[in-house]
Amino acid sequence: MFLVLSAALALALTVLHVTSIKVEESAATRPTAEEQMAAGLDACRLAPWRVEPVGLVARAAVESGDRLLLKTAAEKMESSRWLRPRSSALAMERSRLAFSLGEIQTGVSEAWSSRNDNPSSAGASDFADQFIDRLDRGDDHASR
Repeated sequence: MFLVLSAALALALTVLHVTSIKVEESAATRPTAEEQMAAGLDACRLAPWRVEPVGLVARAAVESGDRLLLKTAAEKMESSRWLRPRSSALAMERSRLAFSLGEIQTGVSEAWSSRNDNPSSAGASDFADQFIDRLDRGDDHASR
């Protein structure tokens, strides 16, 4: 009986995981950032252990520029931080969200974390340097 229940649970989780991937893939092809974000959130709900839809949600929110969507994405990023706490890529997404929301200190902190969490990544270093240089020039809208 235990073996049957374990197999059923494994099958259910696999179906949710694969469905989440398919929803995320279809989200990326949606015509508007708002639709991409909605589908990305659906993918997050289907498989909350997956981190990729969280990144999609963040990118769609930044693309939309809508303050409510940005706040929703930032909350989703924060609640999903446990998935990959030292992810350089997710730190970059959190930084972009923070800058888009006008939270400059948080944006710089996350950009620094991105570079610090993956020092061998030229992309993370360039990303952090780009925002720090813009802030040094007095550009408060470093993400735009």
